[in-house]
Amino acid sequence: RDDPCAFVRARCGDIARGIDYLDLLYCRAPGAWRAPAAAGLCAWLLLLLSLLGTTAEFFFTEQLDYASRRLRLSDDVAGATLMALGNGAPDVFTAWSAIHVASDLPLVLAELLGASIFITTVVLGSVIL
Repeated sequence: RDDPCAFVRARCGDIARGIDYLDLLYCRAPGAWRAPAAAGLCAWLLLLLSLLGTTAEFFFTEQLDYASRRLRLSDDVAGATLMALGNGAPDVFTAWSAIHVASDLPLVLAELLGASIFITTVVLGSVIL
């Protein structure tokens, strides 16, 4: 573990699809640039989360409103059912793909467990505050 780049390439080389952030942080950024690179990746994460929230606000909310009017559901029922369905759909499709395409059951279990722990701790904690 003396060389983080060798560690990342040996253990995480085949994981990344698209942009390999670990390789970018540990192999491409020299020691003095590692902290600014990490800060840049955190800023990139905040931008992506902001874009995701904006997209959900402008597209998902309007579709949810249309579906609830079409099904004649009250706002409370639509929020409890259709919102939960829209929120859980990516997890279901990811699990389906991981099981049938990649045949990777540990990945499915880790993703579902990680998502549930995140929802339980971060989202519930934010709601309580």
